[in-house]
Amino acid sequence: MGSRTKENLCGYLFILPNLISFIVFTAFPVLFSLVISVTDWDMLSDLSSVKFVGLRNYIDIFTDKWFIDSILNNLWFLLIVPVQMLLALVLSVLMDEKVIGKAFIKTAFFLPYVSSFVAVALIWFQLLNPSEGPVNNILKSIGIANPPKWFGSSYWVKPSIAMMMTWKNLGYNIILYTTGLQGIPSSLYESADVDGASAVRKFISITVPMISPVSFFILI
Repeated sequence: MGSRTKENLCGYLFILPNLISFIVFTAFPVLFSLVISVTDWDMLSDLSSVKFVGLRNYIDIFTDKWFIDSILNNLWFLLIVPVQMLLALVLSVLMDEKVIGKAFIKTAFFLPYVSSFVAVALIWFQLLNPSEGPVNNILKSIGIANPPKWFGSSYWVKPSIAMMMTWKNLGYNIILYTTGLQGIPSSLYESADVDGASAVRKFISITVPMISPVSFFILI
């Protein structure tokens, strides 16, 4: 067996666990869901009770008000993803410079990501407490007599959740972007400096395109 074949075999063995996991826990459930979505089957009866109904289930879903509302809510939160990505990228670029306490700052940003969702939710419920929370106390101190009720308001609950999720996921995105930034050749920035490019121009013309694979990974 040649060295090239051994390398390929070794690579396949490394990805095999992830491939099996993807097939078992992602690909098969998705395909199975698509198949049973066009049937009338409660999954408790035997296969002989399966009845093909075509698109009736989809028609029922898309004419259901609650389902439409849930889709709109998901689309609203989907719009927050680019904001999270841009914020993480900007912070990563800033921390890529010579910053005092860089390791501590990265750890502080990453800590919410490894914390349980319950702990993060409790922290934000305290921060945004309408009567005693520090956020509303600050708003009152600057003259806002009736600050938002945040999680208790149908208008403010989605922005509140968006802020909480941004805070929780920001550290993970920063770690990914920081790793991606380290892979950008410094010669590109040196050439841009020779051409007199500004920091903003280097960010738009070099950093953003070179970091696009990481951005695509975060986006999906």
